[in-house]
Amino acid sequence: MPFLPGARSRWPLLAALALLLAATPLAAIPARLLLPDGRPAAGFEVAVVGRSGATRTGADGRFRLEPTPPLPFTLVATSPEGQLFPPVEVAALPASEPLEVALLAVSRDSVTVLAGVAPGLDASPAAAAVVLGVEELEQRRPPRLVDAVSGLPGVSQLGEGADSVPALRGLARGRTLLLVDGARVSAERRVGPSATFLDPESLASIEVARGPGSVAYGSDAFGGVIHARTRDPEPGRTSGRAALSASAGGLSERAGAAELNLPVRSWALLLALQGRDADDAEAGGGEAIPNSSGSAYGGALRTAGPAGPGWARLSLSLDRVRDLGKAASDADVVRSTYPREDADRLTLGWSAGELAGWDSLDLMGFYGRYRVLLERDRIATPSTPRRIESSDTDARDAALRATGGRPFAGGRLRTGLDLHGRFGLEARTGRTDFDAAGEEVAYQEALAIADASQRDLGLFAIFDRPLGDRLLLSVGARGDATASENRGGFYGDLERSEEALSGHVALTSGPWRGVTTTLQVASGFRSPTLSDRYYRGPSGRGFVVGNPDLDPERSRQLDLALRWGRAGRSVALSAYRYRIEDLIERYRDGADFRFRNRGEADLAGVELEAQAALGRGFEIQAGLAWSEGEDAATGEAIADVAPTGGAVNLRWAGARGYAWGRLYGALRFDEPGPAEAERAGWAAVDLGAGWRFGRGLEVQLVLRNAADRRYVASPDETATPVPGRSLLAGLTWRP
Repeated sequence: MPFLPGARSRWPLLAALALLLAATPLAAIPARLLLPDGRPAAGFEVAVVGRSGATRTGADGRFRLEPTPPLPFTLVATSPEGQLFPPVEVAALPASEPLEVALLAVSRDSVTVLAGVAPGLDASPAAAAVVLGVEELEQRRPPRLVDAVSGLPGVSQLGEGADSVPALRGLARGRTLLLVDGARVSAERRVGPSATFLDPESLASIEVARGPGSVAYGSDAFGGVIHARTRDPEPGRTSGRAALSASAGGLSERAGAAELNLPVRSWALLLALQGRDADDAEAGGGEAIPNSSGSAYGGALRTAGPAGPGWARLSLSLDRVRDLGKAASDADVVRSTYPREDADRLTLGWSAGELAGWDSLDLMGFYGRYRVLLERDRIATPSTPRRIESSDTDARDAALRATGGRPFAGGRLRTGLDLHGRFGLEARTGRTDFDAAGEEVAYQEALAIADASQRDLGLFAIFDRPLGDRLLLSVGARGDATASENRGGFYGDLERSEEALSGHVALTSGPWRGVTTTLQVASGFRSPTLSDRYYRGPSGRGFVVGNPDLDPERSRQLDLALRWGRAGRSVALSAYRYRIEDLIERYRDGADFRFRNRGEADLAGVELEAQAALGRGFEIQAGLAWSEGEDAATGEAIADVAPTGGAVNLRWAGARGYAWGRLYGALRFDEPGPAEAERAGWAAVDLGAGWRFGRGLEVQLVLRNAADRRYVASPDETATPVPGRSLLAGLTWRP
């Protein structure tokens, strides 16, 4: 990619600074956000569709749009509780008074899926953003996070079953950042974090930003960011919610959830419980998918309310996964299960609107504990006796993030401190051998990692400034200091530290006849996980041997984004070309999996998505994605690249009910990477409908894989087919 600048090139930054100095500042727009009943909307996040970042309203609903967006523009607001409101189009500005934006009432039967915006994320200017509202999640009833985001252009999955991992733009295995309420989800699994413990029933929205996010988030964000936001308490009212569902056929599963919201003076308290239990699934045609059962349960206690000039939130969640099978085509030979997975997460947040010259301030603190137990049972054969290998991994996570935005030098400056790390990591492995009669004859235990830690301190700044009426320049820079440390275990005492610089320069033009264009050049880095470097022992796919000499990955990323939107219709086209240097690759070495820095890899792709209101309650959404990836030196295919595929969604919403249909699929994939297999093309259909009886009871039906197609969605060479046709019946009650 000779047209991409080197990671240390200074010309984009110098050119951007020159343009900034020559730019003429434009006045900010004072505005006020009102609820549908006319009251001020306090503590809301307000974002401009097609522009990254968001500002927050004050106690009187006031906020400022800086830099000034060119007319016409569309605003999207999110309440402090995470409720997403329909977009509001602004075609003209008042001559002297502040702009008053009145929010539209949210219909329970209308689905909120908005492209071009992710209010809770510091996405890069060229990021392809989308937000899925609570109505979308409640109507589709996805059993896992990866199911909730499947079908979006550029989104793929690794693995099949409850431990599947979502990936953006083929950048998997720790290159797609996963957040829950703003805090990182970390894992020592080689496939990357999956948030297996997270039940979509507990979510208020999911925000997805496809494209480099290294400036705002540092490591792990080459492909983009997926942000899951849980439901928050609602001050001022007592309310509840209960949901039950059961499915039969390809996916046999029972699920339930309950919530109770209680006002406590000006604050509110929310108690939430949920559980899910699944049997072994069946593929299309009734073929059994062995070792695919499991159960999960958990709960959360959250409180939120005004705190000084801002809004505060405290959340404690305890989630448990038990006896989770890892579905694989070789499960009749080697059966991997997770008997135990525990996730405890404490999150504290505070945010404010205009305060001491800042138009938004956000603080987030996080502490968590994560433990996972794996058992890998090699079934006895006539020539080999039974053997069980196990690993028990325990770690703590912590983070502190502080960000603020303010007018500066005719534009808007957003700065932040981002400190996060994992500490106290311990990994114990075991091996139990049996004789030909099935009797235990030996047990060995080893300490793979005795005490390991990894920390990252990042400082970043993003400055946006207009260059005239219809040009916007964005310059972002970040510096990170990372360190990893290992004490004891297989590899002994080792330390590594690195310093990394990331940045982006983006120029946005428009709208010109409704079309906005963004060209962006970015660079980033990714640190290897502690297990990539220091772990030696069994994993869900085989025996893993870490590599302490792994170097961090670096990226050079070029993005082009075009977006057109008007009167409830939008079309977005994204094209990208990335080069990853020192790519960390998992590869087979006999019966083991090892890691190495491969050199340089190229990724390229195009994504197209469209959305339109058709009238009479109908809406259509469609997306298509193509991508390819190869070793820059040899031309060999790299792993995790998704096949060409897409989805079309047709929805109808009436006064008391709704219905939807979804057609999705992929073309044949015949360029597998290491440890992958070729896959045939496929297409499938999902259908759903719901009806409200009275004010509180809603009945839902969802038919997944309606044609009972047999296909494999994951690239892994041992992946199983997806579940066949299954019918889900659900009840939701709001007293």
